[in-house]
Amino acid sequence: MKKAVVDKSTKVESRLTRIARYFFLVVGLVLSFSLIRNTLNFYKSGEKIDKVKEQIGELEEANRELEEKLDWVKSQEYIERESRDKLGLAKEGEIVVVLPDEEILRKLAPERQEKTKSELPKSNWQRWLNLFGFTL
Repeated sequence: MKKAVVDKSTKVESRLTRIARYFFLVVGLVLSFSLIRNTLNFYKSGEKIDKVKEQIGELEEANRELEEKLDWVKSQEYIERESRDKLGLAKEGEIVVVLPDEEILRKLAPERQEKTKSELPKSNWQRWLNLFGFTL
């Protein structure tokens, strides 16, 4: 009977050791996958930081350009130019000339006659002959 009890106890112990081994194997695999995932996330976060730094640089450049534009808009030269261009104002002694829109100018301008290729301009010697009364 002792042999049967010993065999049962060794079988139970071997089952327990197998179960413990499988348990530790599963826990080890879970921890390994977790470590790999965290490592990949760490590298991805470095890439994200680089992208954000690049965006910060671009935004700082845009901010600097906007500050320069704001300084230009606040300047006296800009105010004078805008008051001349948009309001039609002038300094003392200056004359303001206001031209109509391009469409109106096109209507008022004489129509250009297109020269054909057969009508070449006269050369200098032909103009001289015409000047002295000789015709060709």
